Amino acid sequence: MNIEAPRVYIMGIKHSGKSTIGAMLARHVGGAFIDLDDVILQRFSSNRRGLLTSVREVYRTLGPQGFAQIEAEAARQVSAYPVQHKGVQIVALGGGTIENQRAMNCLNASGVFLYLVQQEQVLYRRIIQGGVPPFLDSADPEASFHELFLRRDALYRQRADCVVDISNKNLAESLTAVIQSLER
Repeated sequence: MNIEAPRVYIMGIKHSGKSTIGAMLARHVGGAFIDLDDVILQRFSSNRRGLLTSVREVYRTLGPQGFAQIEAEAARQVSAYPVQHKGVQIVALGGGTIENQRAMNCLNASGVFLYLVQQEQVLYRRIIQGGVPPFLDSADPEASFHELFLRRDALYRQRADCVVDISNKNLAESLTAVIQSLER
């Protein structure tokens, strides 16, 4: 498989499979896998004594504006990573990165953007399993998620170089669909 761009940025709603499929794709192409959430956790932890274990906790601690700032710093860091001579970097973005203009500005010129589409109901069930996240209205999380899904779906589609629907696909089928999309 030959990917022309130095990086493939995988976008999608939280729990759409960005990290799982991204890691599989990186192994397939012999490239590096980077999860923007991990970079955010590293940046946050290096500035604090206490260690937070999830991006959800970082978001709760910093609030929306503070989180957007550290996410933009992480995006700038990732976009500056050197790419090995024959390699490609596969980067899983956070679900909300698409709404962070400063972060997107750092990434825009340095790779192709792939949007993983998954069914709204499937994503909602996966997200709620861990409790209501701070970016949803706890009074009506389902309606809040529906609004978020519609807004972000439109943004992902607008920015994506490749759109891959992985609804009702297992991991192997999803990886195949991603590879075929990137080869076009």
